[in-house]
Amino acid sequence: RTQQLKLFLLSPRANLALAFLRAALLFALILRFIPRELFRPRAIATAAAMLLPFLLTIATTQVARADMPSKELLDELRSRLSPTPTCLPTCASSARMRIEAHPHTLRARIEIDVAASTAVPLPGSPAQWMPDTITVDGKPAMALVRINDTLWLQLSPGPHQVLLDGPIADRESVQLALKLKPHRVESSLEGWTLDGVHEDAIADDNVQLTRVHLAAHTGPTNSASKTEPIQPTTLPPFVRVERTISFGLTRQATTRIFRITPPGTAIVLEIPLLQGEAVLNADVHVNSGKAQINMAPTATEVEWKSALDEKATSIVLTAPSALTWVEVWRYDASPIWHVETAGPRVVHPEASATLPEWHPWPGEKLTLSVTRPSGVSGQTITIDSSILTFTPGVRTTEALLVLKIRASRGGDHIVKIPDGSRLESLTISGKKVPPLQEGRNVTLPLVPGQQEVTLALGIPSGIANFYRAPSIDLGLPNVNVATTIVPGNRWVLFAYGPTLGPAVLFWSLFLVLLVMAVGLGHVKFAPVPTHEWFLLGVGLSQLHIAAAAVVIGWLLVLGWRNAKPELGLWSFNLRQLTIIGWTLVAVVVLIVGVSHGLLGNPEMQIRGNQSSAYSLQWFQDRAANTPDAPWVISVPMIAYRAVMLAWALWLAFALLRWFAWGWRALGTGGFWKHPPPRPRPAPPPSREQQEAAKGAAQTQGVIVSAPAAKPTPKEQ
Repeated sequence: RTQQLKLFLLSPRANLALAFLRAALLFALILRFIPRELFRPRAIATAAAMLLPFLLTIATTQVARADMPSKELLDELRSRLSPTPTCLPTCASSARMRIEAHPHTLRARIEIDVAASTAVPLPGSPAQWMPDTITVDGKPAMALVRINDTLWLQLSPGPHQVLLDGPIADRESVQLALKLKPHRVESSLEGWTLDGVHEDAIADDNVQLTRVHLAAHTGPTNSASKTEPIQPTTLPPFVRVERTISFGLTRQATTRIFRITPPGTAIVLEIPLLQGEAVLNADVHVNSGKAQINMAPTATEVEWKSALDEKATSIVLTAPSALTWVEVWRYDASPIWHVETAGPRVVHPEASATLPEWHPWPGEKLTLSVTRPSGVSGQTITIDSSILTFTPGVRTTEALLVLKIRASRGGDHIVKIPDGSRLESLTISGKKVPPLQEGRNVTLPLVPGQQEVTLALGIPSGIANFYRAPSIDLGLPNVNVATTIVPGNRWVLFAYGPTLGPAVLFWSLFLVLLVMAVGLGHVKFAPVPTHEWFLLGVGLSQLHIAAAAVVIGWLLVLGWRNAKPELGLWSFNLRQLTIIGWTLVAVVVLIVGVSHGLLGNPEMQIRGNQSSAYSLQWFQDRAANTPDAPWVISVPMIAYRAVMLAWALWLAFALLRWFAWGWRALGTGGFWKHPPPRPRPAPPPSREQQEAAKGAAQTQGVIVSAPAAKPTPKEQ
């Protein structure tokens, strides 16, 4: 705003002369660079023909003009020249307000301090009370506007005294909405009471004037006032107060107020509290045992919670005699309390309702006698199931313990973890709880009912060749105990634990392979000793049993081929083809077996309780405080790789011998049999032979009729 601009402007005529000059200079520059040959008539005509469409396009083009300056630029300049006050929306505040109420008039004096020019809302509305005169610093207000039943007054910066004055209609109550709430409210009342202002002179968002009716008075009676008709007004406020009392670990009361009359007017009430009731909501003010409730014109519900006296043996609820509200009572008692009622009968609620409910008449009382049944000796905590998962690492073990607990009463339960362990996290019913650990003891804060407790532990012991699961004392005998050990990248050899758990079935297969090797070693026609049969079976045990049968059958068929080389023609050849195909399949199986042994994981055939080589699971239906700890014998995976490498090297040397022997066995008696050659038919006799035979027959007196020979091509 402090910057100044100096503009040197040319007139439109000077600007036109400069435009012609620019055009002439540009034309001269173009002529300077055009070769002279182009000035011939034919060249000029060609150039004119080429420029004609361009000139026509320019002639028909309409010039578009943009609006300058644009609306965005104007808005930006306006925001820079007239910036929004930085004090918004608190440019005005009211330090004090004084309300003077008389039987028929109301006056409000408000002190307002304004930091920047702004509009302030004034109390009053057409439905309740509107001032007749409004003065600002002793002068009539000039800038007034009504928006949505609210009066707004324009004020300049500085302190101001605003005076509102107007008559009050003949009505029972008047509500004033203080949208610009003063820091202090004073009052001078005659024939009225003021609600919504606390003892420290701080007001709520709405205040209410209630007319005072004298039961008896002295002095002459004004007959005119008796006959004067009462002006029609809005319905007085009417609400429903619902009190719900809860008896659990603590006693609490929840009070909800519902508006019954139509919204549009503020409601200011004083609701009596119960004996020993302490309101817990900070926004609810209490004065003389009553909760001061202030509902905005658009509010339909108000709620607050309270704490009740824990030592009281009875609670008395009394329905008010006032006509401003009705009450509904309910109570919710946990199984640890016994409640007896005395007073009106229970109203049968809806079918979906679960709490007893009362709808009292004015003045009725309900007494709730509360007693706590004495406990019986016995166990108050039951562990329905426990799941322990151990994931051992190189140096530490991650343990996860999940407990499902039922408790008949709240309290602390102690779980003892292994020495040196650290409680990393504690979760109860899905909510994280700060870890409570002292040495080995972990404290579980339990509440009545069923809950799930999860403990994450760090145990300072890692995996070893012999690994036993750490012992955890659950503090109580328990049932349904599931223990899981995740061995990781290890070769599991043995596993032992409770009754229902995994079993390493490889060792039973190991014995079967030993017996089979002894039997196959006695087969004479197969040159494979017993120990080689055993080594072959152990290596192929990592594959399916059918794969091992293919290789063993291949060696036996080769031995049978060597022992019985003679067969029929077709049987011999079919056997040769079968052996060749079988050999190819056996080679593929051996390659897969070596690859799986060197690159895959060991197949120890671990079965039982849904266990595998990567998850060993045990289950106990009943256990003591400390469940039985299973153990596992395992070695690093590098040991398995070394064993399978040694087996692969042995197999390579054995195959050299087996292939040499198999080739000789396959060639015993020949590799292939061919059928014997067929005899050739005798050629027909020639003509000379036929004549010689005929002459000999005649000489001997025998007539021989020879078949007529086919004429040769020469004869034809």
